[in-house]
Amino acid sequence: MKELESFIYVVRVKETVTISIDPQNGAGEEETAMAVDGKALESSGGTKPTYTFADTQQVGNHFGVLECDFARAPDGAQFIVSLKGSVDGQAQFTVKKTDAIHDVDLEFRVRTNQD
Repeated sequence: MKELESFIYVVRVKETVTISIDPQNGAGEEETAMAVDGKALESSGGTKPTYTFADTQQVGNHFGVLECDFARAPDGAQFIVSLKGSVDGQAQFTVKKTDAIHDVDLEFRVRTNQD
């Protein structure tokens, strides 16, 4: 996995992507949800929810959305989001309660191993 720009990543054919959420400053671990290509992903649960999806396309794109809910969170709450590819690469970003947008659109561009 390689980050092209904010929220856009290149992944290899059949690569698995792991998205780990680290709630900080009172953000609740049960206050996130993740979907890829319109299908909800199951969280690992626990204090640091983790979502995983495996590419099933030869070449193409996957579209995901990460929903972060701060309705019951105190000021200063945030989620640190880490993405890691099974082949290589990682990326990280933060979603804060003070951000205007709490639902993050993600794009995963699938490329062959030769790209």
